[in-house]
Amino acid sequence: MVGSEISPGRYRATSASPDCTWTMAGAARRAWTFTGRRTIVDIDARVTTFTSSGCGMWTTDLSPRVTPGTPFGDGMYLVGSEVATGRYRASAPSDACEWAVFPDGYGAFGTQTRREEGRFADGRWLTIADITDRDLAFFSSGCGEWTTDLSPTAAPATSFGAGTFIVGSDVAPGRYFADSPSDQCAWALVSRSFQLEGTDERGTRAIVDIEPSHLGFASAGCGTWSADPGPRPWLGTSFGDGAFIVGRDIEPGRYHAANPSDECVWQRLHRFAGEIEGGPHDEHVAGQGGGFIPYVDIAPTDAGFVSTGCGTWSADLSPRISPGQPFGAGTYFVGAEIAPGRYRATEPTQECQWWRVSGFSGEYHDTGDVLFLTDLTDGGYARAGTAIAEIAATDTAFFSHGCGEWGTDFTPRLTPGEPFGAGTFMVGAEIEPGRYRA
Repeated sequence: MVGSEISPGRYRATSASPDCTWTMAGAARRAWTFTGRRTIVDIDARVTTFTSSGCGMWTTDLSPRVTPGTPFGDGMYLVGSEVATGRYRASAPSDACEWAVFPDGYGAFGTQTRREEGRFADGRWLTIADITDRDLAFFSSGCGEWTTDLSPTAAPATSFGAGTFIVGSDVAPGRYFADSPSDQCAWALVSRSFQLEGTDERGTRAIVDIEPSHLGFASAGCGTWSADPGPRPWLGTSFGDGAFIVGRDIEPGRYHAANPSDECVWQRLHRFAGEIEGGPHDEHVAGQGGGFIPYVDIAPTDAGFVSTGCGTWSADLSPRISPGQPFGAGTYFVGAEIAPGRYRATEPTQECQWWRVSGFSGEYHDTGDVLFLTDLTDGGYARAGTAIAEIAATDTAFFSHGCGEWGTDFTPRLTPGEPFGAGTFMVGAEIEPGRYRA
């Protein structure tokens, strides 16, 4: 009980186990529970109860246990009194190495404390950390000793394996290729203060552009990275998932994914710099996900193309149906597969949606109010119909899903003047002009 049994203040757990767990609760706040790494806590006057388990003795004695500037091991340390600001490298990290800094400004070490982790993929952590004067504390586990010795073991390398490296001193800038990426291959480019600027966690990008402006690079499960790509055969007009250089591995052009999964994701790239968007190293030209439209137009100006879950891409765009035939869900070329004209969906579901398609760039246009796919001319969401579409001769393709079969049979389904329910109806042939009440 805070106030009657323990006083408010800053406390440290003196002999916390990995299962150290504590909870603070108050009359005007919900209870928050933290496990393991939070061995410093601020108990303020608003807290009514504090509960802990596996943390040993809590004490207000925050006397330094190490001298700032000297190497230190795993644990939670106060910045300034125990560890100095600076750049540190973990000297003997295990596979379970993890760390975090606790910046100032979010209620110190209370329940709202903000934590910035050094993780760049699931279970993968950087082994270099920047501790700044904005940080209150630093925590690590399984990383061994942290030291400010960042001396490179050799000249900047152009071939290296797993680990965290400083660009310029450990590895040279350039384009690198992973020789044996596994499904667990993950890598990250690191910007100022060792913050992530681009990542790949799916193991599909076996190419990375490390630029002089990057501070670091980290990878795991990718094999050996080399500036020498080795034999990369011209894959031409048919290829599977992976990362490819446009003009070397694959030709520019229009491609079709024959058997995309629901997890199909593809991206056109202007550099191989990871998936974090909006920064100075944003790699994307455009992209799509979810198996939406299984076509892409790869431009000669694109640096690369990457896909996962899309199966085999092919430049074979041979017609699958003849114009004039009814057609169902999917993407069809106007002219070669379906004729321009007016079509009606015979059995639209509530999830029916269709789009007229002008191209397959995957690029988006930001109006300031909404972000929409530039390639989509228009379309409809048929909650109760929207089951008639006008396909123009200038359209490249037509896409639909959940609408059943499309046909040109416009035989009236009801007589003008009758009451009518949900659906899409032709004015004149099926319903009369006039004012109606639902």
